[in-house]
Amino acid sequence: MKKARGDKMNRYKKFLSYFIIGGVAWLCFGIFFNISISAQDISATNASTHISGDKWRWTIFIDASPQTLGKIKCVEYRLLPTFSNPVRKVCEKGPENRAFALSGVSWGEFEVPIQVFLKNKQIQELKYHLKFGAGIAKEKLKHEELEKAIEKKVKEVTKKRVKKSLEQTVKEAIEEKVEEAVEKKIKEAIEEKVEEAVEKKIKEAIEEKVEKAVEKKIKEAIEEKVEEAVEKKVKEKEIEKAIEEKVSEAKEVGLEEAVEKKIKEAIEEKVEKAVEKKVKESGTGLNK
Repeated sequence: MKKARGDKMNRYKKFLSYFIIGGVAWLCFGIFFNISISAQDISATNASTHISGDKWRWTIFIDASPQTLGKIKCVEYRLLPTFSNPVRKVCEKGPENRAFALSGVSWGEFEVPIQVFLKNKQIQELKYHLKFGAGIAKEKLKHEELEKAIEKKVKEVTKKRVKKSLEQTVKEAIEEKVEEAVEKKIKEAIEEKVEEAVEKKIKEAIEEKVEKAVEKKIKEAIEEKVEEAVEKKVKEKEIEKAIEEKVSEAKEVGLEEAVEKKIKEAIEEKVEKAVEKKVKESGTGLNK
């Protein structure tokens, strides 16, 4: 029994907590929705047609954006007490250019209190002074002048914005062109420096090659001259040696000839002496 009563209390508490949370959520939603709706511009206007004398046929309707019109449930118009059924409620939206319209006939202009019932149960109240003929024309003229002023202001703002945008675009274009020109100049300068460096390197390489070639040629010429000088010296030495050999040979030949001559002369002298001795001895024998 106690358990059943406890379960019932728990369910009741749970339901109460859900109810409170739901109520708070609905209240927050309602506040937010009301703020969003009240921020909308809801107004009334009318059209009229002259019948005769001071008699006019008129139609009053709500003027608002399509989004706002979609949030309206009904509109209540409070006419003068002289009208039969002076409080009239219109819940049919109709065309957006004449939303929640109410038509009637009267002999003079008057003020119409209006209550706008929104779908979120919010009510907005406004008053509108019904206008006929000149009043509408004046209101229309005022509206047209206002539209012209707004259009002029929009054009001025647009012109300023376009001008500012154009100036910004031109400025950006100039800056871009300047940057491109600077980059181009830097690139050209770098390329020029690179070309100069390359030319310098080529020139230095050529000069180095020429110097090496000249040094090589000079070295080869010196070596060639040295070789020629050496060969010449060798040849001169060989000639001197050959001359010396010839002189030596000549000397040896002359010495032999002198020796032979001396020997021959000695032999001849000996022979002569021997002959003389023989002759002498022969003469001595004859004398005997």
